[in-house]
Amino acid sequence: MKKEYLYEKIYTEFKNEILCGKYKLGEQIPTEKEIIQRYSVSRLTAKNAINLLAEEGLVSRMPGKGTFVSLDVLNIVNVSKRTVGLIFSGFSDSFGTTLLKELIHQLENNNINVLFKFSSESQEKETAAINELIRLNVDALVILPVEAEFHNPTLLKISLSNLPVVLVDRYLNGIDLPYVGSDNVQAAYQGIATLIEHGHQHISILYSSKIDNSSIQNRLKGIDQSFSDHQMIPNTNLWITDFKTNYNSIFENSLLKKDIKTITNHINEHPEITAFFALDYLCSELLLLSLESLNQIIPDNFSLIGFDGPLISSALPKFSRIIQNEIKIAINVSKIIVERLANKNDTAKNKLLIPTAYIDLGSVRQL
Repeated sequence: MKKEYLYEKIYTEFKNEILCGKYKLGEQIPTEKEIIQRYSVSRLTAKNAINLLAEEGLVSRMPGKGTFVSLDVLNIVNVSKRTVGLIFSGFSDSFGTTLLKELIHQLENNNINVLFKFSSESQEKETAAINELIRLNVDALVILPVEAEFHNPTLLKISLSNLPVVLVDRYLNGIDLPYVGSDNVQAAYQGIATLIEHGHQHISILYSSKIDNSSIQNRLKGIDQSFSDHQMIPNTNLWITDFKTNYNSIFENSLLKKDIKTITNHINEHPEITAFFALDYLCSELLLLSLESLNQIIPDNFSLIGFDGPLISSALPKFSRIIQNEIKIAINVSKIIVERLANKNDTAKNKLLIPTAYIDLGSVRQL
């Protein structure tokens, strides 16, 4: 990859700020002296950066007055408002809604239009959404991909194109695209470590075996690592993975009742269980409903750590959980998109993992 000199980086930053509207038409940009102070560079570096801006017609120099955003900027092709397509396989109040809102907010703040498509965990709908957005000539795509046994061939195809694409929340092995999501390995590792450090050895893990994405896979990896580092072997016989309910069927009472019965039967069959670790918020909800039917409470009878969801709910008792930083994920996705739009020839790939936060709400009892 061609080496980028410091003056080119400064030029690129100011160009992006001009095109995104931070500096308005006719507005003065920082002087050479201010650029020198801001970036701790030489006068020659500052001058070269401004020269590049002037050569491209973005700014005009006025001797004795300064450098101003040029009216000619309206004639520059790159100044036209960009459009980014967002494709989400799903989202809920427990995770995804905040991410989507903040992502739209960040992109619009960068003078970027947003088109949104919902693929409903359907690879067919995902393919249709990608093709439609490409036909609409979007400048970039942000995709929260669907869960599927095999990768979407359309995603494989666009990963080899020049179209900037960023994956969010779930990454796809073998597809070389920028990715931003939570550090799920470390998050799950911390959850198990917390339970073990409170004296719990008989821990039941709750997740749906029907869900097979990178987030769940990495949480399971973190669980294994945590048990191993604490010189323990997880007892998978205590785990509950046969769930029928998902966020698309949450209002189907028959499925809810089956899942509650599955959990209550499991608890009765395994009285040695002292703690639960739910790998998504829906599993936490189902567990709490099951415990209510058994007249058991958290943390007196069982300890619980979950993932995501509202910290305070009038319908459910509070419990400790691991919270993903949806706002920081959105900010970093937007940053990558803006940088890629400023230089479409940039082929650098990366995987950015955002730390999670453990919120202790007193649902883990010391044994």
